[in-house]
Amino acid sequence: MTISNKLEIGSSETTREILLTQLDFKNYIRFGTPQHKPNPNTTFLEWFIGFFEADGCFLKRSDQKQKNRFFIEITQKDVQLMYKIRTQLGFGKVTRIVKQNNQIYWRYSVYDLKNLTRLIWLFNGNLITVKKQKQFQIWVAEFNKTHNSDILFSRKKPEICLKNAWLSGFFEGGAGFWVQSKNIDRINKDNSQSYNIGFPKKNNQALLKSSILTACIEMKFYITQKDEKELLTKIKHLFQIPSNIYQITNESVTETYNRLETSLLKSHLLLIQYLTKYPFLGKRQILFNRWKRVLGYRTKEYPITKKSIIKLQRLILNTK
Repeated sequence: MTISNKLEIGSSETTREILLTQLDFKNYIRFGTPQHKPNPNTTFLEWFIGFFEADGCFLKRSDQKQKNRFFIEITQKDVQLMYKIRTQLGFGKVTRIVKQNNQIYWRYSVYDLKNLTRLIWLFNGNLITVKKQKQFQIWVAEFNKTHNSDILFSRKKPEICLKNAWLSGFFEGGAGFWVQSKNIDRINKDNSQSYNIGFPKKNNQALLKSSILTACIEMKFYITQKDEKELLTKIKHLFQIPSNIYQITNESVTETYNRLETSLLKSHLLLIQYLTKYPFLGKRQILFNRWKRVLGYRTKEYPITKKSIIKLQRLILNTK
């Protein structure tokens, strides 16, 4: 299966699509890159902006002298990913955070004026979500007042597409992959009989000969956002998801969230095609690789053995 809407070089529609979907790093490369990072990886920058929009924060606090302090933060359990972000950007700090129940998290943060200005060059005109655009506009206005600067907020908003890594970053920060199997069926080659053998049972060796493994596997890709229904609608169209966006509530609060999910094989294959080209950069890639392997059981026939059943069971249990 191939992703539709491929570009045709030289057409006016192609030029317009590139202008609408591409993220613009000219100012960042000219004014924002550290001296030791003169040629940044633009695919990483696309991913980083998407990831930050899903999981990052623009913050401001007042110190004891009532002076505003500006900073950005991303907090995750994936320590290697936090250090990878710092290495790729060439600045920032990673610290260890202990939260409730002694759970350990890692925080990437930027506090100093010079590097915050670099990030403003990076984010300005490249943010896609409505929420982050509004936060950034207010944050930059306050930043200008405090530091007597005149950075002009850009209202440019790129369109999401399958031709850059923004969605990969956004999915890594805010999407989920779910799988379960209710049963595994054993079917004779002549289709004369079938047996529900479930996950491994004792004394089933006689049922494992000359048969094909077909699993009743349920799989979902889902993404949940506070508001951002327009964005979810665009994702729905890109991955040809037929299901409707619906609202859910958080059990601990009364806020409602929009959720898009799909169990459709066609949409899953489009998702795999995109994330193969623009892979996740952290531990989420391990989970996705397992989810992708489980998907193989929906598209191929596998000889059934006791070992193959155990292998599938372990794979599903590890895809959490």
